[in-house]
Amino acid sequence: MLNDTQIQNLKPKDKIYQFADSNGLIIEITPTGDIGTVLQKNHKSYR
Repeated sequence: MLNDTQIQNLKPKDKIYQFADSNGLIIEITPTGDIGTVLQKNHKSYR
């Protein structure tokens, strides 16, 4: 799981990159330093 310190330490690079945790949260960092979040939900089907 990501914490506040890990997110604050993410630095911009030449291209957009993503940093993910084990719970499906993806942090996207742009070359200008903007930070966006994506929540990826996994649907499991039970039979």
